Amino acid sequence: MAIHAGQKYRRQYDHLKFILRERAPYLLDEPMKGLEDFVAGKAGRSHFLVGQDFHYLSYGHLCHGMYSLLRNDLEAGLEANRLAAWYCYWYAQLEVQFVRVQRVSFYLDLPLELLHMLVAGYDKPVSTLLTILDTDQPQRLEYLGGYGGHTPYSARLLQWFSGYDALHGRHDGVLLPWYQTLLDHALEPDTERLLPAVTAACDWHIRQTRNTTDHTTYCFDSPPYMLYPVEILAWLRLRQRHGLEDGDAFCAAHPLMQLPSGRLYDYAPFPEGPPLARAALHKMRERYPGLPLA
Repeated sequence: MAIHAGQKYRRQYDHLKFILRERAPYLLDEPMKGLEDFVAGKAGRSHFLVGQDFHYLSYGHLCHGMYSLLRNDLEAGLEANRLAAWYCYWYAQLEVQFVRVQRVSFYLDLPLELLHMLVAGYDKPVSTLLTILDTDQPQRLEYLGGYGGHTPYSARLLQWFSGYDALHGRHDGVLLPWYQTLLDHALEPDTERLLPAVTAACDWHIRQTRNTTDHTTYCFDSPPYMLYPVEILAWLRLRQRHGLEDGDAFCAAHPLMQLPSGRLYDYAPFPEGPPLARAALHKMRERYPGLPLA
């Protein structure tokens, strides 16, 4: 089903469409120009600015990916989501290194972005990033992002995946009851017993898609996540890793999960990345030989 005017989630869809129309140059075109300048050796392009470029490209591609899926353009949507994961992988590493030096951060919400990479099936890159975060304890709370109600759940989900607590301290908050159920019974084979918790999680996701204000923070106010239940899909992907192939049963449980952006897909392998972006990383290693990049 394609989203169009008059349907249930028109507000969220229109917000995503607005972001792409009004900010696409800022999120995609300008960052690519910044990478060109860096590769060409122009003055004033530090590795922090390159990290920012990668960050915007990750966000912009995820917006494009969700918009394409909602328009039933599956090929374009999955390819954009792959590139979003690739840019996220590298900008996360660049930020870790920069925070160590300047203590400046540009993360939006790393826990959700790690879950997106899990949904796409990129287990090894996620494990690499979690290892880096686990060994960078002095600065960890500076740049992890994600203080919303989903964060303790996301941190514990990543801990279940990795086997160790990489997001130190982020699982200390009180879990919402539906998230508690999903974690406590993550390997429950009877889908009927878990449907109420999945439905409640979907309802809460939709309630959290309003714009954050000075007085109220909403967890899924970022346009690409408004109609992308990444926190539920990552849970389903991890169940799949344990042999529970029942994602379709859950995807039929709620209108949010029935959207093209609310389903599990078989993604192509982790991409090599665009030539210009790879050239920027090569230049980064030349300019900063002591910068450890996995």
